Amino acid sequence: MITPERIETLAKFDGGGARVLSLCLDLDSARQVRRSYRVAFDDLVKEARERLEPQAHEALLREAARVRKWLESEKPHGRGLALFSCEPRDLWQAQFLPTRLEDHLEFEPAPDVAPLIEVMDEYEAYAVALVDKVKARLFVVFLGEIQETDAFADLMTSEHDRAGGSQARSQSHLEAHVHRHLKRVAQRLSEILGRRRFDRLILAGPEEATSDLRRILPRPLANRLVGAIPAEARMTERLTIGYRSAVTRVVSPLGALGVDLRGHEFHRTVAEPAGDALALTGRFGESRAGFASPTMFASYLHQHIATSPAIAERFVAAAAGQGLRATQPTI
Repeated sequence: MITPERIETLAKFDGGGARVLSLCLDLDSARQVRRSYRVAFDDLVKEARERLEPQAHEALLREAARVRKWLESEKPHGRGLALFSCEPRDLWQAQFLPTRLEDHLEFEPAPDVAPLIEVMDEYEAYAVALVDKVKARLFVVFLGEIQETDAFADLMTSEHDRAGGSQARSQSHLEAHVHRHLKRVAQRLSEILGRRRFDRLILAGPEEATSDLRRILPRPLANRLVGAIPAEARMTERLTIGYRSAVTRVVSPLGALGVDLRGHEFHRTVAEPAGDALALTGRFGESRAGFASPTMFASYLHQHIATSPAIAERFVAAAAGQGLRATQPTI
């Protein structure tokens, strides 16, 4: 995953006089079928050679041969490639991205990280906090990649479990413990935000835990909060699969209630409770599921947007903030 830390490390790379080959390639699906991105790379090398002084030609060709060998053996995935190579200083970083990049090659004393900075500026990252009263898992999602950044549990100690006295005192111990745990979650989220920017925040877990956490979020996190999914998910042995038609039952970024949707489900997890934002119809009958608000839509339904392009238009308008406060991001 591209992170500000990785970009900063690259930007500070000292080649000690050796040049770095910095490459971005567009890996559009048509290019992958024909492997024409290799031809594009060769053309970029020729153009770079023409720009360079003669004494740098040999080093460029050696570095290009290293990259070309890798391109011939590595099966591409994603829609773009960012690569940095400096064999004399043992630098090699290759990152496939789910977004297209403009073909670009530089052979300079320092890595050319400008295209990656543009990607970081153009696309948003969001954080997800899965919480209950004792456990938490924190994730950052960017460009389709999910990275778990933290996981911890604040279990009740035996001393607390055995705390004598009235039931009210035991309840007070429990509430204090949960509050400390959720404060720790908020602190860890703040630390993640300090290390790397994320634009939106989603909470998920039992309603009591997510509601309590929501109330104690510091302002920088509260301003990024999209909403909370009041449910827990668990893995099952059963594969849920099939086409569905659905109708929204609440206002969401997809539009007012009553929006018709088409799509499919494919999952082994179940959410408990399932939610009731959608009225679903499939070959096995009718059901309700999903969670939604004016700033969030969460569902197992993989929507076939092409059946109603207006849905995409409404979602983009909502994400752009039309009709929403500036402190209500949308996802």
